[in-house]
Amino acid sequence: QMEVSFQLQNTGTHNGSEVMQLYVEKDSVKRLKAFERVFLEAGESKGVTLSLARKDLALWDVGQAEYVVEEGSYRFYLGSSSATLYPVGEFVQTTPSAAGQTR
Repeated sequence: QMEVSFQLQNTGTHNGSEVMQLYVEKDSVKRLKAFERVFLEAGESKGVTLSLARKDLALWDVGQAEYVVEEGSYRFYLGSSSATLYPVGEFVQTTPSAAGQTR
């Protein structure tokens, strides 16, 4: 399991909510993998954690007939929409592995 934790603050004068989205990029393709709506009162700040399982990084491998986490770099982005994403981290898989395995 992987987690991305961050602080979210409402700097406005009204209560509101924001849907925070976590995207994973592999081979120049970004995919939405986790999201959460966060309700904040005016001026309030909250800690938020979005979680990913290894299977969230996996793709179906026809030859192996199972989900596999391919080798390579996986970049993580956080934002309130796909148009406003900020890089927050990277994971490097050194060898391909079945989604249930850890390497």
